[in-house]
Amino acid sequence: MSKDTRAKQTFPNKEAHWNWKDKPAYSAVHKWLVREYGNPEVCENCGLKGKYNIRKDSVEVWNIEWSNKTGQYIKDRKHYHGLCVKCHIAYDKGS
Repeated sequence: MSKDTRAKQTFPNKEAHWNWKDKPAYSAVHKWLVREYGNPEVCENCGLKGKYNIRKDSVEVWNIEWSNKTGQYIKDRKHYHGLCVKCHIAYDKGS
């Protein structure tokens, strides 16, 4: 198949796609948030500015995370806010 033919192909999306799920996986939603909106710049609770930290296993991680506000893991930005790890843990515990 030539590159031109391949470029003209259309692939099914949403319900027509072979791997479509009505309720996307937790990790899929978080990957989508980072892809669409980037990493949160600042914690919306305490104001901590985002930066990369190095974990003990030498992996670089961003210190502000997307946190779910509603308990519904759907691809909709209004259901999430950016929180630092400390605020995210406190938010999930309900304090």
